[in-house]
Amino acid sequence: MIAVPVPPRVAAAALASTEARLLAGMSTLWMGFILAVALCAVWSRGTTRTWAAFAAHSGLAALVLAGFLVLIGHLAASRDHRHDATEFTGTLPTPPRRRTAALLTFIPVAGAVGVLAEGVELLVLVPSGLTGRLDPWLLAVPALPPMIGAALGVAAGLWWPATPAGPLTLFAATAAIAMLPVVGSDPTGMPWLLFPVVLEPVTPGAAGWHVLYLVAALTVVGGVALARHWRLPAIAVVTIALVVAVVAVRREQTQQPVTGTATAVSPRGR
Repeated sequence: MIAVPVPPRVAAAALASTEARLLAGMSTLWMGFILAVALCAVWSRGTTRTWAAFAAHSGLAALVLAGFLVLIGHLAASRDHRHDATEFTGTLPTPPRRRTAALLTFIPVAGAVGVLAEGVELLVLVPSGLTGRLDPWLLAVPALPPMIGAALGVAAGLWWPATPAGPLTLFAATAAIAMLPVVGSDPTGMPWLLFPVVLEPVTPGAAGWHVLYLVAALTVVGGVALARHWRLPAIAVVTIALVVAVVAVRREQTQQPVTGTATAVSPRGR
């Protein structure tokens, strides 16, 4: 038999598809999914059933799912360096940069799981009735933290493949996020705006800018992962994304309500 060479694009697509199937089949991912849905349902009990509160609870649950994806992404990206596998992976016909690109399929898969989790949470809560104004931008927010978590895990695994790096990255990210509302003096302050989840009632314009900020943050983390093999293009992408993130946060701050009296969810009250 004569071996027929596989075109690089076909091989890359097959590798990306394999990575996506591996992630979708992980029991750890679905444990995080179940935990996120359960936490959203628990947090919504005994509170005012509004769309703003649901978006806040669903977003906080998405952060929990994102934590699972940080660990999963790190394990996947660092597999070449575990158990002395470097010598074996060096003989594979697929170069490291193509395997890195395939790992980025974790991002859309994580987004799909985040959307699915939010859909299940809606099915659980909508029969009891949700009041207030429905803001589509707020419903888009919970889909982004899992994607950022997956990108962060892959980036950490590529740059720091040591086994303890995954839990340490998760701990550092959790500590940084948890400190933002504590440091912020009021909901219109910069630390609160940098928090991934919209916890306070906002205008539709402010919610839209917050979504853009999260997309820019996702691009920054993805660019850090790509910088492992594509240094100059990744630096350009990260620089542009950082500028977009700064503009988005500033515009969100200008479109915040003048007074934030009604609180959707207060992390200090938990």
